[in-house]
Amino acid sequence: MQLDHERVEFRYIPDGSGRDPDLVGLNAYARTVLHPSIQMSIREMEAFPRGPSGKVDEFISQVSAG
Repeated sequence: MQLDHERVEFRYIPDGSGRDPDLVGLNAYARTVLHPSIQMSIREMEAFPRGPSGKVDEFISQVSAG
């Protein structure tokens, strides 16, 4: 989920392995692929919410178009 122009929240469902996501690696990857100023945070989810159509939105932006 894009929270603003420089913050992205990575939402995930645990795979049962007990391993934590690699936040340092996610931040490095995001800075390489998106922009050097990007900051990633992570949020564990039990399930991904579905939209009105019943589909899961893979990318959500809270940034206004103006």
